[in-house]
Amino acid sequence: MVWVALAGPAINIALAALAAAAFHLIGLVPAGSAQWVADNLKNALVINVVLAVFQHAAAAAAGRRTRRGPDCCPTCWRIRCRGWSLTECLILIAILILLPMLGAQLGLNLDIISQWVRASTGFVIRLLLLLTGNV
Repeated sequence: MVWVALAGPAINIALAALAAAAFHLIGLVPAGSAQWVADNLKNALVINVVLAVFQHAAAAAAGRRTRRGPDCCPTCWRIRCRGWSLTECLILIAILILLPMLGAQLGLNLDIISQWVRASTGFVIRLLLLLTGNV
């Protein structure tokens, strides 16, 4: 079961590493397209690292729960919360989306997750760039 939980983040890290390694090939692209290719490789790197960090955090937060059934997230949302209850899913959505939006309206920084995500993804991106010889 642990291997299955690690498969998603591992694939995202592999795709991010592939995008980081592809930066070395930008010199082979026609000059008019080089910036477009570089921007897309950067986006692929960042998006895959963010997905890997979130998938790993979600798998860690889910722990060893094995509960399945109608009390899980509604399937119409297309969310599989690995046995989380609907209440837990709504709390997670509130922390990730609603709390920062409320903070922006009040002029406060209520985005408690962004600093952790920024630090984690920044570390992984720097490590991938270092390992692929881009730093």
